[in-house]
Amino acid sequence: NSATQNIVLSALKAACDKSGLDFGHDIYYRMLTRSNFDPLDRKHHPTITTVQEMVQLCTSCGGEDSAIKADQYLQQLKGWFEKTKQPSFSPSVGVFCSVIEAYGQSSQPEA
Repeated sequence: NSATQNIVLSALKAACDKSGLDFGHDIYYRMLTRSNFDPLDRKHHPTITTVQEMVQLCTSCGGEDSAIKADQYLQQLKGWFEKTKQPSFSPSVGVFCSVIEAYGQSSQPEA
């Protein structure tokens, strides 16, 4: 379930490297496919916590496109909120701050 996956994603931040970030992306994608990309599937679909963990993982692990990936997770969350109007998908200040931090740590010219 998503709570277990969120714990794994959180743990990946502690020992972060490229393979950890790739593993995090794999976990996230598996959650999406298990839910058939339906944000209302509460058992399998990523939650706002999952998105925040992924954004923080991008920030922690760095990499040349980490800020872009972090922003993509935010945009996906915003899309779920627009689609469902569920408050549980409303982007939190923490998610926005994590994306800003990712851009601050990146070498992206649009940062």
